[in-house]
Amino acid sequence: YKLDQLLINPAFMDSIFQVCGIHTAYNNERVYLPWKVDEIGVVKVPRDVCSYKVYARLKEDGDEYKTYDVIMLNEYDELCYYVRNVVKRRISL
Repeated sequence: YKLDQLLINPAFMDSIFQVCGIHTAYNNERVYLPWKVDEIGVVKVPRDVCSYKVYARLKEDGDEYKTYDVIMLNEYDELCYYVRNVVKRRISL
């Protein structure tokens, strides 16, 4: 991707959703997929290739839905993106 031309890079957004997916799959045989997001914030647009960290906080842990807040930091611990209320919905029994 041409980082200098994008506001929201699809690879970064995928990383934000993957961290939630890893949590939902841990010790769980059910599959959850992204369902909706209430808010996406762009604080510092990533323009350089570097390492990024993504952290998720579980807010609601239901059988049908799981809700997270997620942040993405660059290698200098600067906030790049945040996502409020990422809802993952169960698609399997």
